[in-house]
Amino acid sequence: MDPRQYIGQTSNIHADPTAPSSSSIPPLQTFPNKKRRTTTTGSRGVANLTPEQLARKRASDREAQRAIRERTKVQIENLERQIEGLRAQRPYQELQHSIRQKETVQAENAELKRTLVSIQALIQPLLSANCAIGEAPQHSLSTSYAERLYIMFLIMRWQIAPTQENYERLPDWVTPRASQLFQPHPAWIDHLPWPRMRDKLVQIYPSIPFDNFFIPYTTTVSVNWPYDSRDILFAASGTDELSMDPNFETHLRDLGNWSLGPAFAQSHPILADTTTIRRNIDFGTTP
Repeated sequence: MDPRQYIGQTSNIHADPTAPSSSSIPPLQTFPNKKRRTTTTGSRGVANLTPEQLARKRASDREAQRAIRERTKVQIENLERQIEGLRAQRPYQELQHSIRQKETVQAENAELKRTLVSIQALIQPLLSANCAIGEAPQHSLSTSYAERLYIMFLIMRWQIAPTQENYERLPDWVTPRASQLFQPHPAWIDHLPWPRMRDKLVQIYPSIPFDNFFIPYTTTVSVNWPYDSRDILFAASGTDELSMDPNFETHLRDLGNWSLGPAFAQSHPILADTTTIRRNIDFGTTP
């Protein structure tokens, strides 16, 4: 056979239109019955490791556990140091708290001292008039002094021991006004019986100083007790303890019985409408 003729036949075989072309052959992954072999980490389990591999794995696991324990230990030590630091600050914080409490008490004591100074200024005329130095006090007490002592006693008892019981013992017209609670003012204003007068004095403070207020007030204030002043105090049987007559106390607790004289209104006309102004009445004198 002629070789050229053979080649031609070979070319004709490849050119046969009935033969499948390379482009018509589907890719490998499209064959449904063809399964790909996949590898997973589980395929190399401990059972499939060689002794050398198993020894290396165990050593690696021990090293990882040691590192975890070391990190946990370091974290615990850091937390313990932080706790110790906080504990070291606690005495300092307690000291600062004690200092603040001390300052609060000192401020309260200073306020009480100022109050006592004002009270002493009011009481001093009483001591001078009723008891000479070295003499025993007399049972007879003028109503003008008794009324002031009574109000001061009620207020001071509540200020020193601010209990509900002591507050309820105060007459309604003696209880602190809003102005007394929220505006600065001298303590002597708190011991005046008329609420409107206290409000006015707090409002205009310090336009009327205590030295200008004291004389016109103390020389004209009165509860207009219509009986003998010797009846306002009595001594319990067999003792020297003095008690106030209940009738006089009832009389004192009625603000309508309190008044000031014309001299006060002349000295402080701005306060005249905050009180009751009466002419001097010869009540409570001792024959």
